[in-house]
Amino acid sequence: AYTKAFAQLDAAKDAAEAILAIDGEACRELYKVLRADVHTREGAAELLGVDKAATTDTEQVAEEAEKAARWQIKRLEKLETAAAKEHGLAKAMCNEAVETLRRPCSAEALPRQEALLRVGLPTSRAIGVRDLRLPSKIVEMSPESASWHVPTTGQGCRLALLAGATAAIPSQRLATLAQGLPKQPKAAALRWCGEAEAVAASVGAVCVCFEPKKRQSEPASASGLPTKRHRSAGATSTVQQAGSVFLRHLLFRHQQLRTPDPAARREGTARNLGEAEAAALSALQSLLAAPTVFGKLCREKSDCQTANQPGNMTGHLGWVGRGEQETSFEEAAFALEPNEFSDLVSTT
Repeated sequence: AYTKAFAQLDAAKDAAEAILAIDGEACRELYKVLRADVHTREGAAELLGVDKAATTDTEQVAEEAEKAARWQIKRLEKLETAAAKEHGLAKAMCNEAVETLRRPCSAEALPRQEALLRVGLPTSRAIGVRDLRLPSKIVEMSPESASWHVPTTGQGCRLALLAGATAAIPSQRLATLAQGLPKQPKAAALRWCGEAEAVAASVGAVCVCFEPKKRQSEPASASGLPTKRHRSAGATSTVQQAGSVFLRHLLFRHQQLRTPDPAARREGTARNLGEAEAAALSALQSLLAAPTVFGKLCREKSDCQTANQPGNMTGHLGWVGRGEQETSFEEAAFALEPNEFSDLVSTT
């Protein structure tokens, strides 16, 4: 990373020296234009040397601005070949400054309108949004589609949606990182994100697992109806209710949670959701490698009061029916086969 950064600095220095050698004065003018805030009336007027006062009658000031813009662009023409990209941007900025000054506005409304330029747009709502102000180019989107045949037999497949630094991870490395997590797509995605460079500007990954579901039929009783399964040893001797599953779990709380949990034995050491998920991923990998360490791991790591229960009762939630837990928890629980570990689940 350091070598690449210094190489870019050297290239920029060489380009700047080449421009200065052609015309130092034009280079200074180029710098002035590129530094100008052409989307505010004051910045546009300062660049073109015209009156910055807000007015609803902009015909005269627009004519003066057009003349000044043509003169400013002419002063930069020597750099058109040596710095084509920067010259094109400066030319577009001069023209945009003219449009800013041509826009009628009263003195009372101008501060409110220009304040909108400083209002950020939440990234969660920015999908498809583009900056319509010049000189930014309008982004054209060319829809593309693709299709794959997902086998209904065998081991199935994974679909990886990668963004930022994770997109540079080779496919074989992605497959290696996801090994051992056939039904834990979130855990696989977290491992992919953890593989990305720590200094990356953005990291994102989504893993979708496609695998045929194989359910074993319930053993039939003498009457032909499925037999009822009883709780495991150490649990209360009651039969399973229809539509319920027997669960044990590990809970990882973090300090950003605002809702108190009466079932928690402690607040947790994780500072945020990311740290809690990292701890949960580490625990899941340990359990997949050695399922018999569940009790020991639960007593050490889990923040739930159930971790204090003795023996096989450690982490015991009992029989859980539909509608008793949050949707994400319920979906993960009822998708499990007997003696399986679920994916990481986030709840409130």
